[in-house]
Amino acid sequence: MKKVPTKRCSHCNVEKPETDFPFKSKAKLQIGDVCRECKNKFKTQTLDRRYKAKENIKDILLKESPEEESA
Repeated sequence: MKKVPTKRCSHCNVEKPETDFPFKSKAKLQIGDVCRECKNKFKTQTLDRRYKAKENIKDILLKESPEEESA
C-alpha cells in the first residue's frame, strides 16, 4: 500500500493528507498550512461578521434619521 503524504494543519493541529491543503499559505497572514475545513470556517466567520456589521450600520442609520426629521 502506498503511503499518502500528510501535513499537520496549523489551526486544528491534526495530521491530514496533503490533498486537504489546496491553499498556499500567505506570508503576510503567517497562518501556516490550513486544511480545507478550517479555511471554510474562517470564510463563514468572516462573512457572518461582514453581514452583521452591515445590519448594525443599517439599524444605526434608521434610528438616527427620524430624530433629524423631527428636529
